[in-house]
Amino acid sequence: MKESSHKDENAPDLAPPSRGQEDDVDLPNEVDDGYHAYLGSTFADRKDMNRLGRAQELKRNFRTLSTFSFIVLLQDTWEAIMIACTQGLGDGGLAGLFWTYIFTFIGLGFVYMSLAEMASMSPTAGGQYHWVSEFSGTKYQRFLSHQTGWMSTLSLQAGTASSVFLVGTLLQSFITVNYPAYAPTRWQATLIMIAVTVVIYSLNMWAAGAMPVVQNVMLVIHIAGCLAIVIVIWVLSPRNTADVVFTQFLDQGAWGSMGLTLMVGQSSAIYGLIGTDMVPHLSEEIRDASRTVPHTMISSFLLNGLLGMAVLVTFLFAITNIDDALNDETGYPFVWVLRQTVSIGGLNGLTVIVLILCFASATTFNLATSRALWAFARDQGLPFSSWIARVHPKLHVPANAILVTCGFVVVLSFIDIGSNIAFDAIVSLNVVSLMFTYMMSIGCVLVHRVRHPGSLPRSPFSLGKWGVTVNIVGLSWSTFAFFWCFWPNTSSVTTQTFNWGVLMFLITLTASLTDYMVRARKSFAGPVSKMHIS
Repeated sequence: MKESSHKDENAPDLAPPSRGQEDDVDLPNEVDDGYHAYLGSTFADRKDMNRLGRAQELKRNFRTLSTFSFIVLLQDTWEAIMIACTQGLGDGGLAGLFWTYIFTFIGLGFVYMSLAEMASMSPTAGGQYHWVSEFSGTKYQRFLSHQTGWMSTLSLQAGTASSVFLVGTLLQSFITVNYPAYAPTRWQATLIMIAVTVVIYSLNMWAAGAMPVVQNVMLVIHIAGCLAIVIVIWVLSPRNTADVVFTQFLDQGAWGSMGLTLMVGQSSAIYGLIGTDMVPHLSEEIRDASRTVPHTMISSFLLNGLLGMAVLVTFLFAITNIDDALNDETGYPFVWVLRQTVSIGGLNGLTVIVLILCFASATTFNLATSRALWAFARDQGLPFSSWIARVHPKLHVPANAILVTCGFVVVLSFIDIGSNIAFDAIVSLNVVSLMFTYMMSIGCVLVHRVRHPGSLPRSPFSLGKWGVTVNIVGLSWSTFAFFWCFWPNTSSVTTQTFNWGVLMFLITLTASLTDYMVRARKSFAGPVSKMHIS
């Protein structure tokens, strides 16, 4: 066995396991002390944390069902694809949105199988930046892990902001439908976002222990709401023909090439299907994480993908006039569909279901993001890391990381006051940064797998002989999506149509490089420095 000699002076004092202890038979088969019993760790969890060189600081409140509920709600696929589909409809039309959804579902499937295997090998809240540190070469692991950690943090913060943005603007749309005289403004949306963020902060600080039960209830609403919307629209709405839905494309962005149009428009499908990678960030709060995390990642992705497909097909058949749907006064084509389908009372009922589920998604997104931020700060990856990484001694939650995450959402909410394309910019930032972390983590494990066959840690979830193939496809798709997510919505680029997510990404990249050169190259050793590895 090899034990890293690096000691981070700012890291919490751990009790490093002795050499080979993770495989030592004298570890009891059951939790044998009050502290670990209180925190909910199993024997397997203790072995994993021992190998990772980590102390168990958070309570393991999540079991298999609650973990599954958590990620299904966070991913929120059928709600997201129905709400945030404007770019896909404009750049591709009905058929374009359908086929890019299929393509994205297949591509992300390979990505998430790759990530699920890594999560099973090393179930840690760090996620992608930890895996880069563990599987990349010794010479570059610190730099690559640090950059991946910054991009992961950026992506998740932007994703949290986008989910809160949807809640705020959807609430405004709900008011507009019921009070036609109401003229929504962007500053009002910002205030709503701030209010929603305050509620989310309170829940994730003081109701964290109740979240698993609440999420199990919300899972029922998630599935029942999907069925209700699908049934109502199929029964009551006027419909397109199959030929219109599956073969008629639209190039509203004036790209001049349908292939190019579809590549630009696929961001709607990507946004609706991402999120499964958030489960690993809760690994240190999930019981029997090395088994539960990968299996819930795959099962939740499949369920949400199928539910999203059902809603998408239903939705596309009901958009009988795509121009009217895209130009609905609320800004949401799905509201236009419901107007053509049900009375105002029915529209209100269905919209409230969607609104509740979007709020649940924003709450879970915030929870997972704060854990990822806490993990990166624990490894001294950020300025003020020691403060951010503090865990509340009584609540056993990363209180300061939750506060920073909510503060970041508030800051991003002000972008909406100055620009009506704030949501598109935040989504682009979320997706581009996330694809970067996929590329880095999958690329590192692929190189490790090829250069050192048979050296990967044993895990309950393994890709086996298909590992190289799955990794190659996942890496290829991530790189492909990364490139196209930089593009604007239309070929006629102005300050209103420019993809500002690109600029935000470059600013963050510059900040991360500066942080590494000035501070982190001296204080950030990478998670692998704390591990006890073969």
